Amino acid sequence: DYPFGGGQGMVMMPQPIFDALRGIKAEGKKILLTHGHAYAVKYEHDCRSLLERAKECGCDCAVFGHTHEGLCDASRGVVLLNPGSIKYGGTYGVIEIEDGKLKAAVCDASYLA
Repeated sequence: DYPFGGGQGMVMMPQPIFDALRGIKAEGKKILLTHGHAYAVKYEHDCRSLLERAKECGCDCAVFGHTHEGLCDASRGVVLLNPGSIKYGGTYGVIEIEDGKLKAAVCDASYLA
């Protein structure tokens, strides 16, 4: 292992990132959790690299961030969910798994203020 990062205070070891790529399972659904920068989510507006990785891992959903812009897209076989940002966009994400079906949404947090 070796440290890497994006500047002062941002140095970390790569192992936690590799561990996060394993994803989590909930109610039989596999969910990939990632920050998103490694999949160019700021530059690929269709999130194709993230979508491909989620499909390779057999995931039902990929939760990511990095852009601070809410997104919920279930049109390509994997639910892509970016909860956005409470601070910058006033949104948060919700995932619900019921009766074997995964649903996700980006919600408006303005009512929380």
